[in-house]
Amino acid sequence: LNRQTGARQGCHLPGCQGELQRLDTLLQHRHTQNRCPLSHLADTHRRQPLLTQPPADLTGRIPKELGNLKDLMSLGLSRCSLTGEIPAELGNLENLKILELFENKGLTGQIPKELGNLKCLEKLYLGRCSLTGKIPAELGNLENLKILQLHTNEGLTGQIPKELGKLKNLEKLGLSSCSLTGEIPAELGNLENLKILQLHE
Repeated sequence: LNRQTGARQGCHLPGCQGELQRLDTLLQHRHTQNRCPLSHLADTHRRQPLLTQPPADLTGRIPKELGNLKDLMSLGLSRCSLTGEIPAELGNLENLKILELFENKGLTGQIPKELGNLKCLEKLYLGRCSLTGKIPAELGNLENLKILQLHTNEGLTGQIPKELGKLKNLEKLGLSSCSLTGEIPAELGNLENLKILQLHE
């Protein structure tokens, strides 16, 4: 579903999207400097294979109501102008495979430990935001995760959780340009499928 309406101005994600409980994919990437609103969507019960609106520059907070989209498999909100914290309710998206929130400098606060409930998740992109606090050990529960990108979040502190060593399917781990301390956990040596490990800066 590709829907573009309204004036060219800053816009936000409406909370009513939490009613689209059979949605598969929600993608909102900024591709141009034009701004346009994400319209209210009709037909809230029919399964949608794709929702994308290419020339979007979204502002405001990520609605916690998105956590109601139980069938959602891919959520892309990268390179927008989102602000506030990542809602813990995203941890309810039990079928989610891809979560992309990178390059949203207005995203602040800690990484919700509830993201560790996303057992189907394969790719998690949270790089180039303004996240703070410790990396939650619960991310070690993401047994299907292949890519974990948390780089360029200077507010991320504390030690690298040893629980990340349980991510047997992990192929890429990006933790560079953060403010992590302590030793590199020996448990990372258990990542038998790891191809790229980024810990510089």
